[in-house]
Amino acid sequence: MQEDEKRDPVAGKEHRFELVDVPEDFGSRELVVDEPRVKAFAFAQDDYAPWHFSPSPFGGPIGHASLLANELMQIYFERYRIDVHDDKGGAWLEEAHVEETLWFESPAFVGETVVLSGRFVDKYVTGGRGAVVLEGEARAADGRLIMGHRAVEYFAMDGPAADTVPGRAQPAMRRVRPQTAAAVAPAACTPAGMAPGTPIAPLEKTISFPQQLVFSTLEHPTAQRSVHTDLAIARRAGLQAPLVQGQQLACHVSESMTRFFGAAWYTGGWVRMKFLGAVCAGETIRVCGAVAGSARRGGSDVLELDVWVQNGAGTIVAVANACAPPPGP
Repeated sequence: MQEDEKRDPVAGKEHRFELVDVPEDFGSRELVVDEPRVKAFAFAQDDYAPWHFSPSPFGGPIGHASLLANELMQIYFERYRIDVHDDKGGAWLEEAHVEETLWFESPAFVGETVVLSGRFVDKYVTGGRGAVVLEGEARAADGRLIMGHRAVEYFAMDGPAADTVPGRAQPAMRRVRPQTAAAVAPAACTPAGMAPGTPIAPLEKTISFPQQLVFSTLEHPTAQRSVHTDLAIARRAGLQAPLVQGQQLACHVSESMTRFFGAAWYTGGWVRMKFLGAVCAGETIRVCGAVAGSARRGGSDVLELDVWVQNGAGTIVAVANACAPPPGP
């Protein structure tokens, strides 16, 4: 990762709402989807699906669908400092990843070079807190789009401010209705033959601290300590253990959708997710979902799902809308 080694993790602007320019482009950089990166991500996510290490439906081995999601999330470190707080603990919680949207167009093959780009596209105040909107994309060297993302994140600000209107308002998320089963007449079945309310197989993961540490530092191994990687900082912030990144939960949701939709998730998957509660290292999560219906998206029929993530106590810590072309038989 020669490009990574050239970057100074403490150079650049501080993470503060007032310092964010809109629009603000971070340029682009390259990375290689090599075998060590895929193996590290597989460990972090406990996802050793065979497509990543042997032939896949697309030919050779491919990276996980969300392999580049955190790299896209962190691309603003090209302009902003990784180390921004004075280690008081609670300051880390002034910033929060509150919403994430991921969409997938094509797989990244193991061994190929990809180009990452990103930008701040909006900022606004909501509930007295400063929200910034980050968008980015990953493209293969041949120009094809691999995946894109859009995140909403709270940044620390000098003080409470009056709410403002987003300049790039998004449609409201479909309300997620957690359920386990439903009895629906055949006439109500979707084109895929799945009645609304049909549950999908749940995905359960226990996120260990070593896995969380690899996920949070894969792209920035020299990053300063944070609430995600340091127990002392987490405890000063009032947490029992380091905080799992919201993006890591989003990657677990992507794995669940890959298991359900198969190869179609790589070429037409879309998920929009809201984070509602904290998950800490050592906790077990459960990704659940149910068929919500069918729709047209981008000129194609898609199957829509309601998805939710529970912690070990059964509390819902994230909800999501997801869709992709219906899975095959």
